[in-house]
Amino acid sequence: MLRKLRLGNFKCYNDTTIDFSNLTVFSGINGSGKSTAIQSVLLMKQILNDGKKKGDVVDLNGELIYLGTADDVQSKWMPEKTSTTMEFMDEQSSVKIMLGKDFKFSDIHKMRLEDIEYKNIIGDFRLLAYLSAERIGPRTAFDVPHTLPRLNPYGNKGENTAAIIVHHEGEKLPKGDFLKRFSEDGSSNTLLGQLQNCYALLGKEIRIRPIYHEDAEKIALEYSVCTKYRTWNSFRPLNVGFGLTYTLPIFTSLLLANAGDMVIVENPEAHLHPKGQVVMGRFLAWAASAGVQVIIETHSDHVINGIRLAVKKEEAKPEQVKLNYVGNDDSEEGAQIVSPNILPDGRIDIWPEGFFDEYDNTLAELF
Repeated sequence: MLRKLRLGNFKCYNDTTIDFSNLTVFSGINGSGKSTAIQSVLLMKQILNDGKKKGDVVDLNGELIYLGTADDVQSKWMPEKTSTTMEFMDEQSSVKIMLGKDFKFSDIHKMRLEDIEYKNIIGDFRLLAYLSAERIGPRTAFDVPHTLPRLNPYGNKGENTAAIIVHHEGEKLPKGDFLKRFSEDGSSNTLLGQLQNCYALLGKEIRIRPIYHEDAEKIALEYSVCTKYRTWNSFRPLNVGFGLTYTLPIFTSLLLANAGDMVIVENPEAHLHPKGQVVMGRFLAWAASAGVQVIIETHSDHVINGIRLAVKKEEAKPEQVKLNYVGNDDSEEGAQIVSPNILPDGRIDIWPEGFFDEYDNTLAELF
């Protein structure tokens, strides 16, 4: 499990060490550097999975991430520096990657792997899913990929979720503490049954039925919604709430994740009402407490409050959550990290200026 990340001369980070835990949360104003930290993890994953060695060329625009050019990657405040450093550490091992410009390249979208140093055997950091802020919305039908992407089977936009559901729909999920959060009797432990339980947490009784059209290589999703008369009405995704399709990759990837897998989600609150955002925060904490490493970027105080509730209800331990508030005043110091702690009673020990304080600030102006 990734525990620490050190970035040097990487975009807005001059020389910063960032702590991680089972659930790591990045927050901050737009353009502060939240996504940059996640991008470094994705770039590292690409480099390690490609088996790159010292002297090899690294493409900055690969399957997981599009970073642009070498000039885009390196800090504007450190023009004298020619190398970018990324160091990833778990409990007992680490890997340090140094990238440099090579002016012999005709392709400005590549850098040279100047060095790669291992201490012990680096953990795998098993990336199961990376779901970007721009996920795929409701569709009449979803494409069936001939092969799932090697590094991110769900697709960066979650576009392969329907195909993964078809593949796993009949399987029984392992009974563990995570799934017991949904139904104490464990009566519905298939993927489709547990997805139904997830949507029940959001306030709607909804069943999902994937319909595979083999000849057309398409998968249609059918949402059946329970009425107050206990009857079920079926709808296509275009005719139900946008948030149902937008959250489907999050729920699916975490339900199928094993302990040690890594799931990265940008803006898990997108298209959810406040109650749903709180539920999403608790859901993420449940998965993290079961051993999945969850990394999120969020602007939602409701998601944060859901995580706090999970800690207060002893559904997750305080040390399993790491809050990282990214501050960046666009100065030569680069982005800085402040890490408030969630206490056992759900309170937060410090509130840096700008850390989910807009509600109080607005109320102060109103009253």
